[in-house]
Amino acid sequence: MTIDINDFENRVHEHLASGLMDHYRVQLAKMHGHRKLARRWRAELRTRLDRDLTVTLIHPVHGVQERRRVVEECVSSVQSYDAVLRQAMTRHVAEELGVPELEHGLDDADAAAFWPRVATVVDSCLEERRAEGDSPALSAEPAPPEETIHAILGKFVAEEHPSRCQKPARQVLVLDDDVTELAPALSEANFRVIQASASELSFDDLAGTLGHRILVTRKTQDCYIEHAPIHEYGILGLDALPHIDPSQSFATNTTAQLLSRAFLEHQLGFELSFVLMLHPQGRHVFRRIG
Repeated sequence: MTIDINDFENRVHEHLASGLMDHYRVQLAKMHGHRKLARRWRAELRTRLDRDLTVTLIHPVHGVQERRRVVEECVSSVQSYDAVLRQAMTRHVAEELGVPELEHGLDDADAAAFWPRVATVVDSCLEERRAEGDSPALSAEPAPPEETIHAILGKFVAEEHPSRCQKPARQVLVLDDDVTELAPALSEANFRVIQASASELSFDDLAGTLGHRILVTRKTQDCYIEHAPIHEYGILGLDALPHIDPSQSFATNTTAQLLSRAFLEHQLGFELSFVLMLHPQGRHVFRRIG
């Protein structure tokens, strides 16, 4: 079923505003030490963005000239009443916790941590449509190919239920400059791989490069561990491994295999703000940060 441009805009706007409110709930719960609530609300946020927003973005739309322009207008609209959403969610969380007011409040850094994640979802969906021949000049668009829908649903199921999957589903790994040789093998294992020099990133660069992703490095202590709770990224430390296997194939790369097994065993698709130090023979050390 094709929807019109106004319906598309209303749905995107609703998912963005609701997603930002979910994000604020998570941030406030974490600030006040309520990890169980934070995890529950984080799952709701993941559903809002990775399922609901995604389905809307790939839905066939009649009369749309440029999806990205519409999405950007929705983002600007939600940002224009950000202060109202912060106040509303601060009151809501205080009521959930049974206190008259919260000790800690939200600020611009909390908002800044949300939008890079939205950009990742939007870019992924719009790239999928362009790859399938989506044209902004069409007044009525064909339904998304079945392969696109299966890929997106598969990603969502993998993140919500990793035990049902044989391999990680498009988790983003940021490879530090000392482990770049792992890129081919990890890509073959269905990880999405980005390369960066983590120790050279400024504080302002962290959200865009590492936010809601996992950094893989052999220089764990130099990689802004104290900022991980702010930008919600994880760190996979390979410092204790005697060497990094340079093999290009996942089937023969022992380091990539060790990392992949650790990712599944510790269910890192559910985790944010953590350090997992890999050790030979699987004696890994995991701890949450913040």
